[in-house]
Amino acid sequence: LPQSTTMATTAQSVAATEMENPKALRQSYSFENVEFMAGEVAGLDTKAAAAIAETLAQLGGKKGADAISGATELADLVDAAGPRSMVECEVTSTLEKLLDARETAEPALWTVKTLCEKMGNKVEPFVVQLLSKIIKLVADKKSADIRSAAEGAGNAMIEIVCPHSVRVLLPTLKAGVEDTNWQVKMWALKFLGKLAERAPKPFSRALFEVMPVVSAAMWDTKKDVKEAATATTLSAMNTCENRDIKPFIPSVIAAIQTPSEVPETLHKLSSTVFVQSVDNPALSITVPILMRGCQEKKIEVKRRVCTIVDNMCKLIDYAHEATTFLPELLPAVERLSNEMSDPEARTVAARALKTLRNIQESAEAFEATKQMDAQQVLAVLREVVAASVPGVKVEGAMTASLEYLAGMISGMISAMHFEEEEWKFVAVCPYLAPYMSQADAEAVCGAVLARCYKECVPKDAAEDEEDEGEDLCN
Repeated sequence: LPQSTTMATTAQSVAATEMENPKALRQSYSFENVEFMAGEVAGLDTKAAAAIAETLAQLGGKKGADAISGATELADLVDAAGPRSMVECEVTSTLEKLLDARETAEPALWTVKTLCEKMGNKVEPFVVQLLSKIIKLVADKKSADIRSAAEGAGNAMIEIVCPHSVRVLLPTLKAGVEDTNWQVKMWALKFLGKLAERAPKPFSRALFEVMPVVSAAMWDTKKDVKEAATATTLSAMNTCENRDIKPFIPSVIAAIQTPSEVPETLHKLSSTVFVQSVDNPALSITVPILMRGCQEKKIEVKRRVCTIVDNMCKLIDYAHEATTFLPELLPAVERLSNEMSDPEARTVAARALKTLRNIQESAEAFEATKQMDAQQVLAVLREVVAASVPGVKVEGAMTASLEYLAGMISGMISAMHFEEEEWKFVAVCPYLAPYMSQADAEAVCGAVLARCYKECVPKDAAEDEEDEGEDLCN
């Protein structure tokens, strides 16, 4: 690949995709529904705290309509007291304990649902940690009321989470899909599909992790799981914005369901003239089918695999987009180049192998964007808050919020998403709002973004972006 091409960062690739698909971007950005803290930090009102404690103490014994009523009462009190009461009044920890016992799970589930519906992302950092327990409760064997309440709580939670929380939620949802209980699998798949529809852009950057799990579930012995897996696979694949790949999504799904369809799907793909830049999401959809094609007996099918690999990989602008798949794809194509008996087919395979090796060399020659795990991001957040807003103490509820925020930012770095407005209006400031003014939140956001960009984006790539910006201005 040309040096100028390989030095383009994934951030540029993501930005290019967004320009091609304006729907991927928010139409406008504002803090219209965000309530920033005004004035000095005040302690929680003792009467409010007492009322929350009393309602919490009575919650576990409620059933049916009383459970819903108790949940509404508690949510109203928490909303009035503010999100800090989730920690300071031990609401989260109490709900967690209530969810552990069948006798008290129902009112806790209704409370989670009501809190999400009433307070939105103000309670997001405090309720997301309950998702694994909620997914387990959708499979309760003895109580339809608990199952129904768990479904409602899970759906309400997915409705309010930040689009950039995909990486935070993914481990829990993947574990649910891999669970042995079919109802847990089914609902984890449904929640995963709902998340894909709500957060298509961030979700697409995690497709390489999602596809093996959801496609495997399409072979489950339980019909309900199969149907949920098929629907979720479609929602997941639809997050890919590559216009060349999108028309083939139904065929790819059919090939996953029915392996005999693999040759025909590969025939369609090999006849396609790829023109749009190929990125990791596009490869996440096509590589599994290509790997299946490598196992086919007919040489013509294997030849088509090599044709597709060559055509697609020549359109990869940033070599590191393909590194997820090179360990399995490169040896497979190399094997075909040696094993196929047809000389012309071996020539096609050799050409594809050369393209893959060029990508590998480019990936090795140019520094990839560094990653930051949640703990590293949390350390940066703490440092920046201490320097920018010295009057704010990072403790209690704010600690929980920063820990959640650190997970989201880590995911954004992994996805190479450094778009300033998304950080400010969507991912960072709304979660700092309960603890500081808008001006302070924006200052913290700007400093954290600058720090993460500097530490993670290779110097050459950053300079390349700056040069392009200068060219645009001249």
